Amino acid sequence: QMEGSILPGHSLQVAFTFKSARAGTFTEEWEFSGFPAVEKTQHRITLRGVAVHEDPDRARRSDLDTKLDINEMKHTVAEIIDDVLDNVRTPRPAERVLVEDPDLDREVFMAQNPSAMVFYSGNLFKSLRSLAQKTFEALDFLPENRNWDSSLTSLQQLIASVTNPETRASLQREYLEIIRQGSIPPSSTTMFYSITYELLVELADDIPETAANIRQNLELPETKPAPKKEEEEEPVAAKGKKAAPPPTETETP
Repeated sequence: QMEGSILPGHSLQVAFTFKSARAGTFTEEWEFSGFPAVEKTQHRITLRGVAVHEDPDRARRSDLDTKLDINEMKHTVAEIIDDVLDNVRTPRPAERVLVEDPDLDREVFMAQNPSAMVFYSGNLFKSLRSLAQKTFEALDFLPENRNWDSSLTSLQQLIASVTNPETRASLQREYLEIIRQGSIPPSSTTMFYSITYELLVELADDIPETAANIRQNLELPETKPAPKKEEEEEPVAAKGKKAAPPPTETETP
C-alpha cells in the first residue's frame, strides 16, 4: 500500500517485509509525504532488516576445532616429556662402603662373651652397639672414647655407672629387652631371608659394572653419569625411602 488517506486523530499500522537471496543486514530509507503539506505530515524513516542463512558446516567445523585443540594439547605434552627425558641422566651409583665387618664383629662378640645365653645376629649386635652409644652419651664420654669392646659385662658396668636413676633404669630395661630378643632361637625363614637380602644387595651393586660391560661388548656409546651435587648448576632434590634392614642369619656362640 503505497498511498491512502487517514483522518485526523487516527492511526494506521503498516507492515514491511523483505526477502534477500543472501544473508546479511540491510537498511533502506523511506519518506512519508502528507497532504496538505503541514508540519507532522512529513516523515523520513530508516528500515533495517536482517536475513539469516543456515550454516550446514557448523557441526563439522565444531568437531574440527575440538580435534585441533586435542592435537595441540598432545603435541605440547609430548614436547614437555621429550624435553624432560632428554635431560635425564643415569645417576652415579652410590658407593657401598662397608664400614663394618660382620664376620669380624661375630668373632669378637663370641670371644668376649663365651658363656652368653644369646643367639648372635647382626641386628642383635647393632642393637647392643646402639645401646652402648646411648650409655656413652649419658656418661658424657668424649667421641673418641666411645668405643665398645663388644663385651656384655662391660656394657652392664657402663649402664650401672650412670648417675641419673631414671636414665639408668631406662638403659637397663632396653638391655634386658635386647637380651630377651637375642635368647629366641632363629627360624629357618629368617636365615633364608637374610641370605636372599645379601644376594640382592650384591646383585644391585654389580648392575652398573655389568651394564657398562654389555655396552662395551655391543659397541654402544657410553652413558654419561649424572653430575655430582657440587657440579650441578641447580640443586636437585631426591626423595627416597631407605629399606629397613632385614633379619640376618644367626648362630649360637
